[in-house]
This record gives sequence, structure tokens and C-alpha cells, in this order.
Amino acid sequence: MNGSIFTVLFRWARKQLQKRSMIFDLQAMDDKMLDDIGIRRADIPRLVGSLGDCDLRMQNMGRTYRA
Repeated sequence: MNGSIFTVLFRWARKQLQKRSMIFDLQAMDDKMLDDIGIRRADIPRLVGSLGDCDLRMQNMGRTYRA
């Protein structure tokens, strides 16, 4: 195991926050947007739960860039 228990707990907590944020962002989309990207609303928690660390670091472009 790499790092102390605090490092492990910090990484776990950060990953949980990233998952929660992604679920929130996807839930905020309307059904048409979700349909366009091929996601059903009911599948969001399962989908986010299956993502790896790299996928969870993706950013919502809507927050970053304003049209």
C-alpha cells in the first residue's frame, strides 16, 4: 500500500466528491441532453460508479466556459 492511512483516506474522499459532483452535473441535464449522449437518468449512479480515476477528473465545460 502506498502512503499513510491519511493519504489513502484523502484519496478515497476526493474520489467520492468527484463522483458526487459528476452525478450532480449529469442529473442537472435535461432528458433531451442525456438522450443525446446515450444516458438514461436511472443509469447515472451506476455509470458514474463504474468510471475510473481519469474519467472522474473530467470537467463540466458548462462551468468553465460561458457562451
